[in-house]
Amino acid sequence: MAKKEEDYIKNLTYAKNIISQFAVVSKKIRKTKQNKPYLNLTLQDKTGQIDAKMFSNNTKKHYEKIELNRIYNIIGNVREFPENSGRFNILIDDFRPSKKYSSF
Repeated sequence: MAKKEEDYIKNLTYAKNIISQFAVVSKKIRKTKQNKPYLNLTLQDKTGQIDAKMFSNNTKKHYEKIELNRIYNIIGNVREFPENSGRFNILIDDFRPSKKYSSF
């Protein structure tokens, strides 16, 4: 999968759907205001880092599957949060380890 220029982190400055490759450089389980667990990741490519979140009923299972510093195909949505803050993150729908990847 060749990474499109518009999918590099430095270019994620507007809400959009995304399917792209990123390295996972940190992972944590956090709690929502309703005390439900979610996965909080830091993703990286050659242009920078971005926060990513995954809300799932299988948070612990996903956490255990993710290996740090490995490249994953991330499927999700880029969103500005908080609204009108100029800060963007990725809301992850799914991820898979990448077999082939572009240079980082």
